[in-house]
Amino acid sequence: MTRFCWLILTVFLIVLMEIMASNLGIFFAGPFFLCFYLTVSHGWRHGLMCGAVVCVVSEIVLGRQMTILPLLTVPSILGCAWRRYGDRRFLTHQVLPGIVLGLCYASFFLVFETGGLGPPSTHLPIRQALLILAGSVFISIVIFPLLVLSLDAVSHLIDEGTYRQRTRLRRG
Repeated sequence: MTRFCWLILTVFLIVLMEIMASNLGIFFAGPFFLCFYLTVSHGWRHGLMCGAVVCVVSEIVLGRQMTILPLLTVPSILGCAWRRYGDRRFLTHQVLPGIVLGLCYASFFLVFETGGLGPPSTHLPIRQALLILAGSVFISIVIFPLLVLSLDAVSHLIDEGTYRQRTRLRRG
């Protein structure tokens, strides 16, 4: 029951962070971050399920035209690989997944929401698109390590698996 309450609270906070970032005009890769974090710390099932919930809720609230749900497998696969081969001990090494996830998320929405699929009036100038992409990657570089730190602190308090210390999943 404690894990369920923690997951609900985490999903709510990620959705709230994504809505606040979108008010600033920045794509915040909240579903990708949560999926990656939970895949590394609790397994791919928790990561995909919670990432999908964040995805659907944020897309409904923000009124997006395209869904990123099919692309949610990318952070799950990267999380499985990072769990096995990545260095999770140092917080500064978490910048790399933050860059990759933020870049994937922001470029998907830049291409499909404002790209060549609509009428020519919806295209963004290349300078503005690059500024949005740079802002989204910068936010990802800053927020993802802080998110790992804060979620690990709460996970440690309630005796759940943490991102930086858990090495193997329990079977069964």
